[in-house]
Amino acid sequence: MLGDSWLRAPHLSPSRAALAEADTVAQRTSGSRQGYTGGPSWTLERTLVAVKPDGVQRRLVGDVIRRFERRGFKLVGMKMIQAPESILAEHYHDLQRKPFYPALISYMSSGPVVAMVWEGPNVVCTSRAMIGHTDSAEAAPGTIRGDFSFHISRYGGPGTLSHKRIVLLAGALIRSSPCCPRCRGSVPSAMAQPPPDVSEDDCLPEYRHLFCPDLLRDKVAFITGGGSGIGFRIAEIFMRHGCHTVIASRSFPRVSMAARKLAAATGQRCLPVSMDVRDPPAIVAAVDQTLKEFGKIDILINCAAGNFLCPASSLSFNAFKTVMDIDTLGTFNVSHVLYKKFFRDHGGVIVNITATLGTRGQVLQVHAGSAKAAVDAMTRHLAVEWGPQNIRVNSLAPGPISGTEGIRRLGGPRADKVLASPLQRLGNKTEIAHSVLYLASPLASYVTGALLVVDGGAWLTLPNDMKLLADFASFSAKL
Repeated sequence: MLGDSWLRAPHLSPSRAALAEADTVAQRTSGSRQGYTGGPSWTLERTLVAVKPDGVQRRLVGDVIRRFERRGFKLVGMKMIQAPESILAEHYHDLQRKPFYPALISYMSSGPVVAMVWEGPNVVCTSRAMIGHTDSAEAAPGTIRGDFSFHISRYGGPGTLSHKRIVLLAGALIRSSPCCPRCRGSVPSAMAQPPPDVSEDDCLPEYRHLFCPDLLRDKVAFITGGGSGIGFRIAEIFMRHGCHTVIASRSFPRVSMAARKLAAATGQRCLPVSMDVRDPPAIVAAVDQTLKEFGKIDILINCAAGNFLCPASSLSFNAFKTVMDIDTLGTFNVSHVLYKKFFRDHGGVIVNITATLGTRGQVLQVHAGSAKAAVDAMTRHLAVEWGPQNIRVNSLAPGPISGTEGIRRLGGPRADKVLASPLQRLGNKTEIAHSVLYLASPLASYVTGALLVVDGGAWLTLPNDMKLLADFASFSAKL
């Protein structure tokens, strides 16, 4: 029970001081508590209600607010926060010895939480009844858990652990950073830091949303090359923003394992399909399977590619053709099938993953540079032809990216030179995925026919290594 005496007590502990701060802000933003029509201020209670990540993801916050308002309670403070692990660790300190504790912290930090302070007579006990049994399977119909079966927490009550928890999260309500760093004000050093990533084809152990978590809610994305590397991380980031995905690869075991990881980490649907982008009938079958499963395709990410280092003089005809077939012809094949099958009548978004090789001469890369330059030209042509059908087409050109097969195959001799680029580091897969997310989302609704270079400025400064060319003098690529 939180009365006005909490604000005036001279012996406030640090945690109560945090609560006093929350109470003061709530009064500033919601008006005087004396204006509440439910009775005198000393009869009122306050309690904290937190809608956890899955409830926020499912857009159920409004339903929760409506139910509390219909009971006559007053919302005196609300904030969407990405709860820091330090706050969560303190908040759940009594559960630290439980076997489910790591999973609980991981879940609670997986997305934003909407914290609300509600005020009214007997709100503590009433809110407990409104929310229902902590086990949603046992929650009665008509309660919030019973109707929606999603995680929601209510904290309140004098002199109990619940009271300590309301104090902790009330402090977080005022001071914790929201999911969007822009809302925190100017923090140049934080904005310059790359997002976390992992080198293998595994999902991120934790993720902080920089965009709205439902940016791609209920969209369906078809991603070639989605079983590994950049394509895998694009699928994960899309799914963390509400999107269902179809990931395509020639290796069905690889793409099936990737789909299981992605679905487990994000809770979204992920359909694995075996497909070679050089084989139009296989593409048609995969697209038909997708449309049967999801009923639509909103986004196409052309990420399948092949590359290696080889001097032009040693490159066999078939090796050159193979790269052109995968990168250029494959991009056209999938785009063409999707246009005929769905995009022509419903619109859509295409993002082609290319490279900066075609913008400058690069030793040992005539095959990949030619293929990617052709895709960039294709992007512009398709943007012009298909724009009237409400189809946006853009290219994204990554630079040297850590944790990818490309950097393992191609980056060894050049990795030290990346440090001479403007940002003086390698990029990571999450950074590329965020940029693709932007192009695929409504944020880029007026962007088409563009090439977005995401390489830390490396293409501006990275020199050719003529000595490396000499080292490959006796090399031959015969595919």
